[in-house]
Amino acid sequence: MLNIYLFGSFMNDNFGDFLIYEEEIRCLYARFGDNINIITSDISPFYDAHAKVNRKKNHREALKKADVIIFGGGGYFGVGVPKLVPNIQFMQLFGLRALSIVKSGKPFMVAGVGAGPLNYWFSRKVAKQVFEKAITASVRDAESKQFLQEIGIKRPIEVHADWILGTQFTWNKDDISWIKEQHINKKVMLIHLVTLPEEKNRGVEAVLADIKKFCREHSEFQPIVVCDQTKQDVYARTQEVHRELEEVSPLYYPYQTPKGLLTLIRDTDLIITDKLHLGIVGINLGKKVVSTANHPKTLRFYKQIKRETYCAMIRTMEPGQAYRMLNAVLEDDSVDISMVQEDARKNEKLVCEFLGHFLS
Repeated sequence: MLNIYLFGSFMNDNFGDFLIYEEEIRCLYARFGDNINIITSDISPFYDAHAKVNRKKNHREALKKADVIIFGGGGYFGVGVPKLVPNIQFMQLFGLRALSIVKSGKPFMVAGVGAGPLNYWFSRKVAKQVFEKAITASVRDAESKQFLQEIGIKRPIEVHADWILGTQFTWNKDDISWIKEQHINKKVMLIHLVTLPEEKNRGVEAVLADIKKFCREHSEFQPIVVCDQTKQDVYARTQEVHRELEEVSPLYYPYQTPKGLLTLIRDTDLIITDKLHLGIVGINLGKKVVSTANHPKTLRFYKQIKRETYCAMIRTMEPGQAYRMLNAVLEDDSVDISMVQEDARKNEKLVCEFLGHFLS
């Protein structure tokens, strides 16, 4: 039996990271069945009930047990702001572990990650060593590949769209969303904002003012503020956003399970979010999505699917900008991401080809 260490950004009970994690596990067991044992050290106990995985107590134990390692999809090779502290946190959470995988001499691959920006030499050194030593590697957008080339990577790097774009979500007959349980007969608008305010009447403050204006003029929508992880400061911020939007009577959905939030997205009509994967899931399910991005990787995604009209960096947004984007997306039925979805499924092929060498 082959012991596969699935390494990645699964540490904060994050909705998007878990969906990637779950999709990787699904495809591996579907292809190799009883011939493999997937282990990890990063996955939170919050997800133990939702994933078929053998979670080790720490990275050292998982690496010792592993025969091969997969750096699973996610954005952990990128730090969104050029500040020292986030880069140090990257090293503490992922960098030192990644280096220990390289130094172990065990075979590993990188599958569909985001790369860059990394603004400090020590962070870039980690990324360079990982990508240089990987047996095979893919990133999820052209900008990630360009970043790796800029830091000196000369080996071939494949580019395939985010794992979640290629996922075909399924539901059981008894999957009822929170919307239906509350008997809401209106259209539903999900509001997912975690960015902290920095300037008065600009950035997130301007976005919140625009949401209020939009909801006052579009009474057919029921606004619902949602959270996408259990991390306490993120949860507290979404509750604060809920209070700030009190005048338009929003409901609040705390993050309870990945399936619960996924089902809620399925039954919504319009989404505004400053994070990546809640928007990706919405796009995958054919929803109208406006992105007020708080990380450059999100801009990359909307450029990739040719929807950059509906994405802007939240910290630079001016009054009226989000309002115009929300009204424009309501009139736009031109979304066609079939080619990108097909490309995303090539991540699975790449991983299975890598593992096939050890299972033949």
